[in-house]
Amino acid sequence: MDADRLVHAVLMASERPLSAYDIRDAAMEARQRLSIPLIYRAVARLMAKGRVRRVETLNAYMVRTSDCEAVAICRLCGATMAVPAGDLAQRIAALLAPTGFVAEQVVIEAQGRCSHCLGLPARPPARSHERRATRPE
Repeated sequence: MDADRLVHAVLMASERPLSAYDIRDAAMEARQRLSIPLIYRAVARLMAKGRVRRVETLNAYMVRTSDCEAVAICRLCGATMAVPAGDLAQRIAALLAPTGFVAEQVVIEAQGRCSHCLGLPARPPARSHERRATRPE
């Protein structure tokens, strides 16, 4: 299996965002060897194709489910959830335009507490095919 497919498969199988080292460890469990530089190159290609996104706050990667996603990260348990953000990135870019600033990348990540940690009933994502909330193992 080539590196891109293996990295994508590892991320698809994970219920949480993974660092390059987490990807390497998961690949080793599947008896596949990937070096860290090879993982970073594969992730860069997958990101360029829009199949993977970087979670900046966690320095980790996850499968992308829509063009514009907001990522919610629980500070207590580490659960993450990507939800569609609609045209929010374009609206942020439009807000910046009058200042002469051209946004090349808009990252939408929120940190807080998930419904589980707040003791509230969980709400399903807006669309059934979106990635479910995840908790670290």
